[in-house]
Amino acid sequence: MKLDDATFRQLRRLAPVLDDVLNAGEVEHADQAADLASLAQLCSRLFDAYRDQTSVGDCASGTAPCGNCECIEALGTQKASV
Repeated sequence: MKLDDATFRQLRRLAPVLDDVLNAGEVEHADQAADLASLAQLCSRLFDAYRDQTSVGDCASGTAPCGNCECIEALGTQKASV
């Protein structure tokens, strides 16, 4: 899935915040917390868009087109319960 320019720029802007938090092992100030919340929302929107684009629902057909481990596990669970 190709990212649009605005989303790409937003990820580029927020990525250093995550790096700072990971290096410090803690959230050091309120701006970091707010930026982490923005990053989480952006990641959630990207995940939803990716899921919608890749037809994750097709996993039930046995094809698991997305290659997502959760889909494959769910597929295995569905086969085992049938």
